[in-house]
Amino acid sequence: VIPLFQGQKRQGIPLTITHPEMTRYYYTLDQAVQLVLESLKSGKKGEILVPVMPSFKVADLAEAIDPGGSREFIGIRGSEKIHEDIITSHELRSRRSNAYVIHANGETGDNISSGQNDWTLSISDLRTAIHAQR
Repeated sequence: VIPLFQGQKRQGIPLTITHPEMTRYYYTLDQAVQLVLESLKSGKKGEILVPVMPSFKVADLAEAIDPGGSREFIGIRGSEKIHEDIITSHELRSRRSNAYVIHANGETGDNISSGQNDWTLSISDLRTAIHAQR
């Protein structure tokens, strides 16, 4: 969504946001590579590592990209969710500093959700992250 918002800002049009409370996870390519390398080095047979990631409100991302700019809330699309779920609590076996260790067994339960994440990015954090990706 970052390129979309940047393009809308350049065009001078309102940044389109589906819902004011929508949250998403933020994860960089470098972080993904580090997790893959760690899993190759220390992973055990049958483990699935799911990264521990910060989350953010999409509206905060819009503010980080275009401070004080206009917004247009366009509504949630058919299959879209306000908060992303990455795993269920029943799948969770343990947690490392940078990853959840799960065993996918098909059970359902409370989800680990971007809307209930203890690690959230502020508007300032998002600005720093966006500038680091340039």
